[in-house]
Amino acid sequence: MAGRFISGEQYFKDFSFAMTNWSIVRDGTTLFTVKGLENKDEHGTHIEMLYGCDIQVGDTLIDYSTRLVVTKVEIDTYQGEPSVVKAYY
Repeated sequence: MAGRFISGEQYFKDFSFAMTNWSIVRDGTTLFTVKGLENKDEHGTHIEMLYGCDIQVGDTLIDYSTRLVVTKVEIDTYQGEPSVVKAYY
């Protein structure tokens, strides 16, 4: 788990203009829709969401015209507590 300098809530508030709605699909069933932010780091390109989203390797993330298959999931922390889920594709 990597540490963040600001909370996930504040981070997403600051970048709300760039967030997209993503449907999470597992085994052909849409589980829920969540707001996420596309980003990249030293580990690759990913969609970031608030901690608590049930994202697993193999899930498909769908927005209006994009379908991404999750290949890795990481959790970032803020002040030692889980804050952001990063779904790599």
